[in-house]
Amino acid sequence: ADLAALCFRAEAFDGIFALASFLHVPRPLGRPVLAALARLLAPGGVLYLHHVASSRGLEGYRIDGLLIPDNPALCYCHSQEELAALLAAEGMRVVSATRFRPARYPSESAARHGLEPYQLAAVKPPAAAASS
Repeated sequence: ADLAALCFRAEAFDGIFALASFLHVPRPLGRPVLAALARLLAPGGVLYLHHVASSRGLEGYRIDGLLIPDNPALCYCHSQEELAALLAAEGMRVVSATRFRPARYPSESAARHGLEPYQLAAVKPPAAAASS
């Protein structure tokens, strides 16, 4: 799915699980994509984002052979604080922040780019709270 052009009805989901998908959203589209995801959540719905920050301060990087040869991928980083602020700007409340690392961490790419994985869970306020 194109996260910048989602075609579901508003409030269609109680939860959205985004494992390493927001990583591929260009930085200028970050806030509009989060706004679209928030729109898709029912009141009280949860958005789970697995993402990465770069200890080297990178805003983005390229992987030339993602999973298979000749498959380039552009990837974008956000600090945990930056992503939490983007979520708050869309009316979402972060309820959990963890720094779980995969069993095979660091990958070659994580080591090369100083990637630090983290996960945020954010809740869309209930309808009564959203209107106040």
